[in-house]
Amino acid sequence: MLHPALLGLLAAAAPLSPVFPPQHPYLALTAAEVARARDKADRLPWARRALDAVLDEAKGLAARPLGPVPAKGDTKHWGVAGDLFKVALGQAFSGDRAQAEWVRDGLLAYADAYPGWPLTNLRCKAFTQSSLYEAMWVVNLAQAYDLVADSGVLTAEQRRHVEDDLLRASAVCFKVDDYAADPRARDLHFRCYNFQAWHLSAVGLVGLATRDPALARYALDSPYGFPHLVAHDIRDDGMFWERSPGYHHFVISALLPLCEAMRHCGVDLYHLSVAPIRDRDEDCHYVTDSSDQPKSLAMMFTAPLYLAFPDTSYAALGDSDRGPLRGDWTDLIAWEQWHDPQLAWLLGRDVPLQAGQVGSGRVGFLHYYRYRYRYTDILLDGRPPVWARTDATYKLGDQDITVDDAGSSQNDHYLLTEATPSDFVLEWTLTRLVDSGDPDRAWVVWHVDPRDDANRRTFGVAGHCREIGRPYRSAARPTGTG
Repeated sequence: MLHPALLGLLAAAAPLSPVFPPQHPYLALTAAEVARARDKADRLPWARRALDAVLDEAKGLAARPLGPVPAKGDTKHWGVAGDLFKVALGQAFSGDRAQAEWVRDGLLAYADAYPGWPLTNLRCKAFTQSSLYEAMWVVNLAQAYDLVADSGVLTAEQRRHVEDDLLRASAVCFKVDDYAADPRARDLHFRCYNFQAWHLSAVGLVGLATRDPALARYALDSPYGFPHLVAHDIRDDGMFWERSPGYHHFVISALLPLCEAMRHCGVDLYHLSVAPIRDRDEDCHYVTDSSDQPKSLAMMFTAPLYLAFPDTSYAALGDSDRGPLRGDWTDLIAWEQWHDPQLAWLLGRDVPLQAGQVGSGRVGFLHYYRYRYRYTDILLDGRPPVWARTDATYKLGDQDITVDDAGSSQNDHYLLTEATPSDFVLEWTLTRLVDSGDPDRAWVVWHVDPRDDANRRTFGVAGHCREIGRPYRSAARPTGTG
Protein backbone atom coordinates (compact mmCIF):
# COMPACT_ATOMS: atom_id res chain seq x y z
CA MET A 1 0.00 0.00 0.00
CA LEU A 2 1.51 3.33 -1.07
CA HIS A 3 1.76 6.21 1.34
CA PRO A 4 -1.67 7.94 1.27
CA ALA A 5 -0.19 11.25 0.09
CA LEU A 6 1.06 9.54 -3.07
CA LEU A 7 -2.04 7.64 -4.07
CA GLY A 8 -3.82 10.42 -5.93
CA LEU A 9 -0.76 11.68 -7.76
CA LEU A 10 0.41 8.29 -8.96
CA ALA A 11 -3.02 7.04 -9.94
CA ALA A 12 -2.77 8.81 -13.30
CA ALA A 13 0.96 8.28 -13.73
CA ALA A 14 2.69 5.55 -15.71
CA PRO A 15 2.33 2.22 -13.91
CA LEU A 16 5.26 1.12 -11.80
CA SER A 17 5.07 -2.50 -12.95
CA PRO A 18 8.37 -4.08 -14.03
CA VAL A 19 8.42 -6.50 -16.95
CA PHE A 20 11.15 -9.12 -16.64
CA PRO A 21 13.25 -9.57 -19.80
CA PRO A 22 13.52 -13.19 -20.97
CA GLN A 23 17.32 -13.23 -20.80
CA HIS A 24 19.86 -12.19 -18.16
CA PRO A 25 21.67 -9.85 -17.68
CA TYR A 26 19.39 -6.86 -17.22
CA LEU A 27 20.33 -5.29 -13.87
CA ALA A 28 23.64 -3.44 -14.20
CA LEU A 29 23.64 -3.75 -18.00
CA THR A 30 22.10 -5.61 -20.91
CA ALA A 31 23.57 -7.57 -23.81
CA ALA A 32 22.87 -4.60 -26.08
CA GLU A 33 24.78 -2.27 -23.75
CA VAL A 34 27.70 -4.69 -23.68
CA ALA A 35 27.80 -4.58 -27.48
CA ARG A 36 27.67 -0.77 -27.54
CA ALA A 37 30.48 -0.53 -25.00
CA ARG A 38 32.65 -2.88 -27.06
CA ASP A 39 31.99 -0.81 -30.17
CA LYS A 40 32.90 2.38 -28.34
CA ALA A 41 36.11 0.80 -27.08
CA ASP A 42 37.03 -0.09 -30.67
CA ARG A 43 36.61 3.54 -31.72
CA LEU A 44 37.72 5.66 -28.79
CA PRO A 45 41.05 5.32 -26.93
CA TRP A 46 39.62 6.49 -23.59
CA ALA A 47 36.83 3.89 -23.83
CA ARG A 48 39.39 1.21 -24.63
CA ARG A 49 41.36 2.13 -21.52
CA ALA A 50 38.21 2.00 -19.40
CA LEU A 51 37.16 -1.40 -20.76
CA ASP A 52 40.67 -2.81 -20.46
CA ALA A 53 40.74 -1.73 -16.82
CA VAL A 54 37.52 -3.68 -16.18
CA LEU A 55 38.86 -6.75 -17.97
CA ASP A 56 42.26 -6.62 -16.29
CA GLU A 57 40.74 -6.27 -12.83
CA ALA A 58 38.40 -9.23 -13.42
CA LYS A 59 41.24 -11.36 -14.74
CA GLY A 60 43.45 -10.56 -11.75
CA LEU A 61 40.74 -11.27 -9.19
CA ALA A 62 39.64 -14.53 -10.79
CA ALA A 63 43.23 -15.76 -10.82
CA ARG A 64 43.13 -15.94 -7.03
CA PRO A 65 41.35 -18.71 -5.13
CA LEU A 66 38.11 -17.65 -3.50
CA GLY A 67 38.95 -19.10 -0.11
CA PRO A 68 36.40 -19.90 2.59
CA VAL A 69 33.35 -17.72 3.14
CA PRO A 70 34.09 -15.18 5.91
CA ALA A 71 32.44 -15.74 9.27
CA LYS A 72 29.19 -14.04 10.23
CA GLY A 73 29.85 -10.44 11.19
CA ASP A 74 33.12 -10.14 9.28
CA THR A 75 33.24 -6.96 7.18
CA LYS A 76 35.31 -8.88 4.63
CA HIS A 77 31.94 -9.88 3.16
CA TRP A 78 31.87 -6.48 1.47
CA GLY A 79 35.14 -7.11 -0.30
CA VAL A 80 34.09 -10.59 -1.41
CA ALA A 81 30.77 -9.36 -2.83
CA GLY A 82 32.54 -6.49 -4.55
CA ASP A 83 35.01 -8.89 -6.15
CA LEU A 84 32.22 -11.18 -7.31
CA PHE A 85 30.52 -8.25 -9.01
CA LYS A 86 33.76 -7.02 -10.63
CA VAL A 87 34.59 -10.46 -12.02
CA ALA A 88 31.01 -10.95 -13.19
CA LEU A 89 31.17 -7.59 -14.96
CA GLY A 90 34.45 -8.51 -16.61
CA GLN A 91 33.16 -11.85 -17.86
CA ALA A 92 30.10 -10.14 -19.33
CA PHE A 93 32.47 -8.35 -21.70
CA SER A 94 35.03 -11.13 -22.17
CA GLY A 95 32.79 -14.21 -22.19
CA ASP A 96 35.44 -15.95 -20.09
CA ARG A 97 33.79 -19.12 -18.78
CA ALA A 98 36.39 -19.59 -16.03
CA GLN A 99 35.50 -16.18 -14.62
CA ALA A 100 31.79 -17.01 -14.69
CA GLU A 101 32.57 -20.24 -12.83
CA TRP A 102 34.56 -18.26 -10.24
CA VAL A 103 31.53 -16.06 -9.61
CA ARG A 104 29.22 -19.10 -9.56
CA ASP A 105 31.36 -20.81 -6.93
CA GLY A 106 31.33 -17.72 -4.73
CA LEU A 107 27.57 -17.35 -4.96
CA LEU A 108 27.01 -21.03 -4.22
CA ALA A 109 29.32 -20.85 -1.21
CA TYR A 110 27.23 -18.00 0.18
CA ALA A 111 23.98 -19.85 -0.63
CA ASP A 112 25.30 -22.82 1.36
CA ALA A 113 26.27 -20.68 4.37
CA TYR A 114 23.49 -18.07 4.51
CA PRO A 115 20.61 -20.23 5.76
CA GLY A 116 22.69 -21.29 8.76
CA TRP A 117 23.44 -17.79 9.97
CA PRO A 118 21.02 -16.48 12.61
CA LEU A 119 19.01 -13.33 12.05
CA THR A 120 20.50 -10.63 14.29
CA ASN A 121 18.06 -8.04 15.66
CA LEU A 122 15.70 -8.78 12.75
CA ARG A 123 18.15 -6.79 10.60
CA CYS A 124 21.06 -8.85 9.30
CA LYS A 125 22.33 -12.39 8.77
CA ALA A 126 25.77 -12.11 7.17
CA PHE A 127 26.57 -9.17 9.44
CA THR A 128 25.93 -8.29 13.06
CA GLN A 129 26.28 -4.50 12.77
CA SER A 130 23.29 -3.18 10.82
CA SER A 131 20.90 -3.73 7.94
CA LEU A 132 22.86 -1.11 5.98
CA TYR A 133 25.87 -3.42 5.89
CA GLU A 134 23.70 -6.29 4.68
CA ALA A 135 21.96 -4.22 2.01
CA MET A 136 25.20 -2.94 0.47
CA TRP A 137 26.44 -6.53 0.32
CA VAL A 138 23.23 -7.84 -1.27
CA VAL A 139 23.24 -5.14 -3.98
CA ASN A 140 26.57 -6.45 -5.29
CA LEU A 141 25.52 -10.10 -5.00
CA ALA A 142 22.26 -9.58 -6.90
CA GLN A 143 24.06 -7.79 -9.73
CA ALA A 144 26.78 -10.44 -9.84
CA TYR A 145 24.20 -13.22 -10.07
CA ASP A 146 22.33 -11.47 -12.87
CA LEU A 147 25.54 -11.18 -14.90
CA VAL A 148 26.27 -14.93 -14.79
CA ALA A 149 22.79 -16.42 -14.46
CA ASP A 150 22.48 -17.20 -18.19
CA SER A 151 26.18 -17.70 -18.90
CA GLY A 152 25.75 -21.47 -18.97
CA VAL A 153 27.74 -22.26 -15.84
CA LEU A 154 24.82 -22.76 -13.42
CA THR A 155 22.43 -25.68 -13.45
CA ALA A 156 18.74 -25.14 -12.80
CA GLU A 157 19.17 -26.43 -9.25
CA GLN A 158 22.15 -24.14 -8.62
CA ARG A 159 20.16 -21.15 -9.83
CA ARG A 160 17.28 -22.09 -7.50
CA HIS A 161 19.76 -22.47 -4.62
CA VAL A 162 21.26 -19.00 -5.13
CA GLU A 163 17.90 -17.34 -5.74
CA ASP A 164 16.01 -18.94 -2.84
CA ASP A 165 18.65 -19.58 -0.17
CA LEU A 166 20.71 -16.43 -0.66
CA LEU A 167 18.95 -13.64 -2.55
CA ARG A 168 15.30 -14.08 -1.57
CA ALA A 169 16.38 -15.15 1.93
CA SER A 170 18.13 -11.80 2.43
CA ALA A 171 14.88 -9.83 2.06
CA VAL A 172 13.95 -10.70 5.65
CA CYS A 173 16.55 -8.16 6.76
CA PHE A 174 14.98 -5.18 4.96
CA LYS A 175 11.36 -5.90 4.07
CA VAL A 176 8.69 -4.67 6.49
CA ASP A 177 5.32 -6.25 5.71
CA ASP A 178 3.31 -4.76 8.58
CA TYR A 179 4.35 -1.28 9.69
CA ALA A 180 1.88 -1.41 12.57
CA ALA A 181 3.27 -4.59 14.12
CA ASP A 182 6.91 -4.88 13.02
CA PRO A 183 9.15 -3.38 15.76
CA ARG A 184 11.63 -2.22 13.12
CA ALA A 185 9.04 0.24 11.82
CA ARG A 186 9.63 2.41 14.90
CA ASP A 187 13.19 2.92 13.65
CA LEU A 188 13.41 5.71 11.08
CA HIS A 189 16.16 3.76 9.34
CA PHE A 190 13.41 1.51 7.96
CA ARG A 191 11.46 4.48 6.62
CA CYS A 192 14.00 7.16 5.73
CA TYR A 193 17.70 7.93 5.89
CA ASN A 194 20.39 6.53 3.61
CA PHE A 195 19.61 3.13 5.13
CA GLN A 196 16.21 2.97 3.45
CA ALA A 197 17.73 3.88 0.08
CA TRP A 198 19.97 0.83 0.32
CA HIS A 199 17.12 -1.33 1.69
CA LEU A 200 14.94 -0.51 -1.31
CA SER A 201 17.77 -1.09 -3.75
CA ALA A 202 18.58 -4.48 -2.20
CA VAL A 203 14.98 -5.73 -2.17
CA GLY A 204 14.23 -4.36 -5.62
CA LEU A 205 17.35 -5.84 -7.23
CA VAL A 206 16.69 -9.21 -5.60
CA GLY A 207 13.14 -9.12 -6.92
CA LEU A 208 14.27 -8.27 -10.43
CA ALA A 209 17.14 -10.77 -10.45
CA THR A 210 14.89 -13.61 -9.30
CA ARG A 211 11.86 -12.45 -11.34
CA ASP A 212 9.83 -12.13 -8.14
CA PRO A 213 7.07 -9.54 -8.76
CA ALA A 214 6.25 -9.06 -5.07
CA LEU A 215 9.82 -8.21 -4.11
CA ALA A 216 10.37 -6.02 -7.15
CA ARG A 217 7.20 -4.06 -6.48
CA TYR A 218 8.01 -3.70 -2.77
CA ALA A 219 10.77 -1.26 -3.73
CA LEU A 220 8.20 0.73 -5.70
CA ASP A 221 4.86 0.70 -3.90
CA SER A 222 5.46 -0.23 -0.28
CA PRO A 223 4.47 2.61 2.11
CA TYR A 224 8.06 3.83 2.30
CA GLY A 225 9.13 2.78 -1.18
CA PHE A 226 10.94 4.76 -3.86
CA PRO A 227 8.17 7.35 -4.46
CA HIS A 228 8.02 8.12 -0.75
CA LEU A 229 11.79 8.45 -0.58
CA VAL A 230 11.73 11.00 -3.41
CA ALA A 231 8.73 12.89 -2.01
CA HIS A 232 9.90 12.97 1.60
CA ASP A 233 13.66 12.51 1.72
CA ILE A 234 14.75 14.78 -1.13
CA ARG A 235 14.42 18.33 0.10
CA ASP A 236 13.14 21.12 -2.10
CA ASP A 237 16.69 22.29 -2.77
CA GLY A 238 17.59 18.80 -4.04
CA MET A 239 19.73 17.76 -1.09
CA PHE A 240 18.98 14.47 0.63
CA TRP A 241 17.26 14.54 4.00
CA GLU A 242 20.41 14.22 6.12
CA ARG A 243 21.86 17.35 4.47
CA SER A 244 25.35 15.85 4.34
CA PRO A 245 27.14 16.07 0.95
CA GLY A 246 28.82 12.76 1.72
CA TYR A 247 25.59 10.94 2.54
CA HIS A 248 23.90 12.66 -0.40
CA HIS A 249 26.32 10.99 -2.83
CA PHE A 250 26.11 7.75 -0.84
CA VAL A 251 22.35 7.68 -1.45
CA ILE A 252 22.83 8.32 -5.17
CA SER A 253 25.19 5.34 -5.34
CA ALA A 254 22.48 3.25 -3.68
CA LEU A 255 19.62 4.34 -5.94
CA LEU A 256 21.24 4.22 -9.36
CA PRO A 257 21.67 0.41 -9.47
CA LEU A 258 17.94 0.13 -8.74
CA CYS A 259 17.00 2.84 -11.26
CA GLU A 260 19.11 1.28 -14.02
CA ALA A 261 17.71 -2.20 -13.37
CA MET A 262 14.13 -0.89 -13.31
CA ARG A 263 14.77 1.01 -16.55
CA HIS A 264 15.84 -2.24 -18.18
CA CYS A 265 12.53 -3.71 -16.96
CA GLY A 266 10.35 -0.93 -18.33
CA VAL A 267 9.98 1.28 -15.24
CA ASP A 268 11.35 4.82 -15.54
CA LEU A 269 12.22 6.03 -12.05
CA TYR A 270 14.50 8.73 -13.41
CA HIS A 271 11.58 10.83 -14.62
CA LEU A 272 9.15 10.02 -11.82
CA SER A 273 7.78 13.24 -10.35
CA VAL A 274 5.85 13.26 -7.07
CA ALA A 275 4.35 15.85 -4.78
CA PRO A 276 6.31 16.65 -1.61
CA ILE A 277 5.48 14.92 1.68
CA ARG A 278 6.02 16.79 4.92
CA ASP A 279 5.11 14.23 7.53
CA ARG A 280 6.52 15.33 10.86
CA ASP A 281 7.67 11.88 11.89
CA GLU A 282 11.27 12.91 12.23
CA ASP A 283 12.86 12.34 15.60
CA CYS A 284 16.24 13.77 14.64
CA HIS A 285 15.56 16.22 11.79
CA TYR A 286 13.21 19.06 11.06
CA VAL A 287 11.28 19.77 7.89
CA THR A 288 13.13 22.36 5.79
CA ASP A 289 10.94 22.45 2.68
CA SER A 290 9.28 25.73 1.77
CA SER A 291 8.03 24.80 -1.70
CA ASP A 292 5.14 22.72 -2.99
CA GLN A 293 6.90 21.99 -6.28
CA PRO A 294 7.13 18.32 -7.33
CA LYS A 295 10.16 16.26 -6.36
CA SER A 296 12.28 14.07 -8.64
CA LEU A 297 15.58 12.23 -8.56
CA ALA A 298 17.06 14.72 -11.04
CA MET A 299 17.19 17.34 -8.27
CA MET A 300 19.85 15.36 -6.42
CA PHE A 301 22.42 15.69 -9.20
CA THR A 302 22.52 19.46 -9.51
CA ALA A 303 22.01 20.32 -5.82
CA PRO A 304 25.68 19.80 -4.79
CA LEU A 305 26.79 22.38 -7.37
CA TYR A 306 25.00 25.06 -5.35
CA LEU A 307 26.82 24.04 -2.17
CA ALA A 308 30.25 24.17 -3.74
CA PHE A 309 32.83 26.91 -3.34
CA PRO A 310 34.59 28.26 -6.46
CA ASP A 311 37.21 25.49 -6.26
CA THR A 312 34.34 22.93 -6.13
CA SER A 313 35.07 21.97 -2.52
CA TYR A 314 32.22 22.22 -0.03
CA ALA A 315 31.60 22.47 3.72
CA ALA A 316 32.11 19.27 5.71
CA LEU A 317 28.55 19.02 7.00
CA GLY A 318 27.11 15.97 8.72
CA ASP A 319 30.11 13.65 8.79
CA SER A 320 30.96 14.49 5.18
CA ASP A 321 34.26 14.99 3.43
CA ARG A 322 35.09 18.39 1.92
CA GLY A 323 35.08 17.36 -1.72
CA PRO A 324 35.92 18.64 -4.23
CA LEU A 325 33.07 17.74 -6.57
CA ARG A 326 34.19 15.40 -9.31
CA GLY A 327 32.22 14.04 -12.22
CA ASP A 328 31.95 10.25 -11.92
CA TRP A 329 29.90 7.30 -13.17
CA THR A 330 26.78 8.50 -11.39
CA ASP A 331 26.92 11.86 -13.17
CA LEU A 332 27.51 10.14 -16.50
CA ILE A 333 24.35 8.06 -16.01
CA ALA A 334 22.48 11.22 -15.00
CA TRP A 335 23.71 13.03 -18.13
CA GLU A 336 22.37 10.21 -20.30
CA GLN A 337 18.96 10.73 -18.73
CA TRP A 338 18.59 14.51 -18.52
CA HIS A 339 21.35 16.14 -20.61
CA ASP A 340 21.61 18.86 -18.01
CA PRO A 341 24.27 21.44 -19.05
CA GLN A 342 25.47 21.70 -15.45
CA LEU A 343 26.30 17.98 -15.48
CA ALA A 344 28.01 18.45 -18.84
CA TRP A 345 30.21 21.11 -17.26
CA LEU A 346 31.08 18.88 -14.31
CA LEU A 347 31.84 15.89 -16.51
CA GLY A 348 33.85 18.06 -18.88
CA ARG A 349 36.28 18.81 -16.07
CA ASP A 350 36.94 15.19 -15.23
CA VAL A 351 36.57 12.97 -18.28
CA PRO A 352 39.81 11.25 -19.36
CA LEU A 353 41.94 13.27 -21.76
CA GLN A 354 41.66 11.64 -25.17
CA ALA A 355 44.52 10.94 -27.54
CA GLY A 356 45.13 14.00 -29.69
CA GLN A 357 43.24 16.32 -27.37
CA VAL A 358 46.47 17.73 -25.97
CA GLY A 359 50.05 17.19 -27.06
CA SER A 360 51.34 16.93 -23.52
CA GLY A 361 50.13 16.74 -19.98
CA ARG A 362 51.59 16.72 -16.51
CA VAL A 363 52.37 13.97 -14.04
CA GLY A 364 53.69 14.03 -10.50
CA PHE A 365 52.47 14.07 -6.93
CA LEU A 366 49.61 15.58 -4.95
CA HIS A 367 49.20 15.96 -1.18
CA TYR A 368 46.35 17.32 0.88
CA TYR A 369 44.97 17.15 4.44
CA ARG A 370 47.86 16.23 6.78
CA TYR A 371 51.14 14.87 5.49
CA ARG A 372 54.89 14.68 5.88
CA TYR A 373 56.85 12.62 3.34
CA ARG A 374 60.27 12.45 1.75
CA TYR A 375 60.85 11.66 -1.94
CA THR A 376 64.17 10.50 -3.34
CA ASP A 377 65.41 9.09 -6.64
CA ILE A 378 62.54 10.46 -8.72
CA LEU A 379 62.98 9.53 -12.38
CA LEU A 380 60.79 10.29 -15.38
CA ASP A 381 61.60 8.01 -18.29
CA GLY A 382 64.91 7.24 -16.63
CA ARG A 383 65.99 10.85 -16.01
CA PRO A 384 65.52 13.32 -13.15
CA PRO A 385 62.47 15.47 -13.98
CA VAL A 386 62.39 19.21 -14.48
CA TRP A 387 59.50 20.44 -12.37
CA ALA A 388 56.88 22.55 -14.13
CA ARG A 389 55.03 23.32 -10.90
CA THR A 390 56.22 23.19 -7.33
CA ASP A 391 53.94 24.30 -4.50
CA ALA A 392 55.45 25.87 -1.40
CA THR A 393 55.04 22.78 0.78
CA TYR A 394 57.58 20.86 -1.36
CA LYS A 395 61.12 21.60 -0.18
CA LEU A 396 63.59 20.66 -2.92
CA GLY A 397 66.97 19.60 -1.57
CA ASP A 398 70.09 18.37 -3.34
CA GLN A 399 69.23 14.69 -2.88
CA ASP A 400 65.63 14.65 -1.71
CA ILE A 401 62.30 16.45 -1.65
CA THR A 402 60.32 16.87 1.57
CA VAL A 403 56.64 17.73 1.64
CA ASP A 404 55.29 18.93 4.98
CA ASP A 405 51.90 20.27 6.03
CA ALA A 406 53.54 22.34 8.80
CA GLY A 407 51.03 21.01 11.30
CA SER A 408 47.82 22.15 9.67
CA SER A 409 45.37 20.51 7.32
CA GLN A 410 45.82 21.87 3.78
CA ASN A 411 44.26 21.87 0.34
CA ASP A 412 45.75 20.44 -2.86
CA HIS A 413 49.52 20.86 -3.27
CA TYR A 414 51.21 19.63 -6.43
CA LEU A 415 54.65 18.63 -7.63
CA LEU A 416 54.29 18.30 -11.41
CA THR A 417 56.40 17.79 -14.49
CA GLU A 418 55.61 17.72 -18.21
CA ALA A 419 55.01 14.31 -19.77
CA THR A 420 53.16 12.66 -22.62
CA PRO A 421 49.93 11.48 -20.95
CA SER A 422 49.83 8.12 -22.71
CA ASP A 423 53.55 7.24 -22.61
CA PHE A 424 55.69 7.76 -19.52
CA VAL A 425 57.36 5.89 -16.68
CA LEU A 426 57.54 7.69 -13.34
CA GLU A 427 59.67 6.13 -10.60
CA TRP A 428 60.22 7.28 -7.04
CA THR A 429 61.15 6.28 -3.50
CA LEU A 430 58.72 7.49 -0.86
CA THR A 431 59.21 7.55 2.91
CA ARG A 432 56.39 8.37 5.28
CA LEU A 433 57.90 10.52 8.03
CA VAL A 434 54.98 10.77 10.48
CA ASP A 435 51.68 9.02 11.06
CA SER A 436 49.07 11.69 10.32
CA GLY A 437 46.16 9.30 10.81
CA ASP A 438 43.17 8.85 8.53
CA PRO A 439 43.30 12.38 7.02
CA ASP A 440 46.70 11.53 5.50
CA ARG A 441 46.48 11.89 1.71
CA ALA A 442 49.28 11.25 -0.78
CA TRP A 443 48.66 10.64 -4.47
CA VAL A 444 50.42 10.05 -7.74
CA VAL A 445 48.68 12.16 -10.39
CA TRP A 446 48.74 11.90 -14.17
CA HIS A 447 46.64 13.13 -17.08
CA VAL A 448 46.81 16.49 -15.30
CA ASP A 449 45.36 18.99 -17.76
CA PRO A 450 47.80 21.93 -18.26
CA ARG A 451 44.75 24.20 -18.35
CA ASP A 452 43.00 22.83 -15.26
CA ASP A 453 44.75 20.90 -12.48
CA ALA A 454 41.40 19.57 -11.27
CA ASN A 455 41.09 17.53 -14.48
CA ARG A 456 43.39 14.69 -13.46
CA ARG A 457 43.69 11.03 -12.65
CA THR A 458 45.01 9.89 -9.29
CA PHE A 459 46.35 6.86 -7.44
CA GLY A 460 46.63 6.87 -3.65
CA VAL A 461 49.99 5.78 -2.26
CA ALA A 462 49.59 6.49 1.46
CA GLY A 463 48.14 3.05 2.16
CA HIS A 464 51.12 1.38 0.50
CA CYS A 465 53.63 3.06 2.82
CA ARG A 466 52.45 1.65 6.10
CA GLU A 467 55.70 1.69 8.11
CA ILE A 468 56.92 5.06 9.33
CA GLY A 469 60.50 5.79 8.26
CA ARG A 470 60.71 2.93 5.77
CA PRO A 471 61.49 3.84 2.13
CA TYR A 472 59.21 2.31 -0.53
CA ARG A 473 60.29 2.15 -4.17
CA SER A 474 57.47 2.44 -6.71
CA ALA A 475 56.78 3.11 -10.37
CA ALA A 476 53.76 4.22 -12.41
CA ARG A 477 53.08 3.94 -16.12
CA PRO A 478 49.86 4.30 -18.17
CA THR A 479 48.10 1.32 -19.70
CA GLY A 480 45.99 1.15 -22.83
CA THR A 481 46.53 2.43 -26.34
CA GLY A 482 45.66 6.11 -26.23
